[in-house]
Amino acid sequence: PGDALRQASGVRRSIAAVPEPDQEAVDQFIIFAGYGEVMHRLQVLELCLWAVQSQSIKSNTTLDQAMKKVEKLDATTLGELMRGMRNQEHWPDGLVDRILRAIRIRNYLAHHYLREYFAVKESNSNRERAAQELADLSVWVEQLVD
Repeated sequence: PGDALRQASGVRRSIAAVPEPDQEAVDQFIIFAGYGEVMHRLQVLELCLWAVQSQSIKSNTTLDQAMKKVEKLDATTLGELMRGMRNQEHWPDGLVDRILRAIRIRNYLAHHYLREYFAVKESNSNRERAAQELADLSVWVEQLVD
């Protein structure tokens, strides 16, 4: 027991010696966590569209046929999933347009957002604009997915 207490007290001293992170690093961490959350919500949307598409597998389909269809769906992007569904008439008014906007947001976040705000020129104003844009997009995506 004595060794365990000595080791634990050494750990506490080590933790106390860790310097406070600078605010810039904390801000950037929060932005990246928010980015991950928004991308996660968009991934959930993609999974929902995937589930809708998977409903087209007929009950009399063999396992091999069904697995081929699943493999094809697995290789399909969010935009491709929606392209196959957008002209169907049963969607509630405005839903297709909202999903298409979500796809544009996802593509922007995946291909441009980080480069625009963090690779080109890091600055406080860039971080503030990045955080605000991400917050705005997050609210919109949250409303769509919920």
